[in-house]
Formats: sequence, C-alpha cells, structure tokens
Amino acid sequence: MAKLNDVEIDDLLKSCLDLEPEALSSEFERMSGDFGYWNAKLRLAKRRYLTAKWGEEKLSSELYLEKKHPSDGSKPPSEGGVDAAIKADPRYEPARLELIEAEYEVDYLKGILTNLLLKKDMLVSLGASVRQEMQGDLRMKDRADIKR
Repeated sequence: MAKLNDVEIDDLLKSCLDLEPEALSSEFERMSGDFGYWNAKLRLAKRRYLTAKWGEEKLSSELYLEKKHPSDGSKPPSEGGVDAAIKADPRYEPARLELIEAEYEVDYLKGILTNLLLKKDMLVSLGASVRQEMQGDLRMKDRADIKR
C-alpha cells in the first residue's frame, strides 16, 4: 500500500494520480489507459449498485406486504410501524449494507475519475508552459546568433 498525503491507497491508484512534470510525454500517453481502466471499474461498480438497489427495493416490498398484512390475523400496524418492522427484520440488514457498500464504491470511483480529469488539465497546463519556455529559449538563441 502506498500513501497519498496521509491516506493509504493501492500502488496502482497512486501511480495513476502521481504527476511527474519531467516526464510529460509518458504521462500524456498513459492518460487514456488510466481513464479506460477506472471507467471500466466504475461501470462494474454501477452495475453492482443498481443490482443491490433493486434487491433492496424488492426485499423491502416483500417485507412491507408481510408486515402490513400479518398472517396471524392480528391488526395491521401503522405505516411507521411497518417501516420500523422492515428495518428491524434480520433479512433486511444484509441487503441494505450491500447497497451502502455499492454506493460507496461508485462514489469512490467517481472521485478517482475527477482526480484524473484534474491531472489531465494540469498536464495540458504544464505542456503549454514547457512549450512557452522552449519558444523563449529559441528566441534568446536567435538573438545571440544575430549579435555575432
């Protein structure tokens, strides 16, 4: 595990987010691969999230019917009582936790892609600065040649 400031991250993520100004060309070359990789991970995480959401909603609906219409013939609880009974049911917790984990993963990957976009913008800016410096150096050389 690598560290980015005080946060532990995996080595691959650190290598994607690190910026080496003296290696602009290789940094530009790897950007499309980095975007492709993290977008693919986001796509899979989004599928997992949507599947977990559907599973949680389906279970919640089944539990609603079960709690709203008790099979023992007792008086149905209020809407608040039904919601509380659903959340207290031991079958509901794993589905809810899976949904929370899936949503967290989607948000995490969106953050990585946002950082990659910022890195791309920084690379473009650095590239422009280097190009401007190189043009300035050429102008200085031209002036020196003219004076000779």
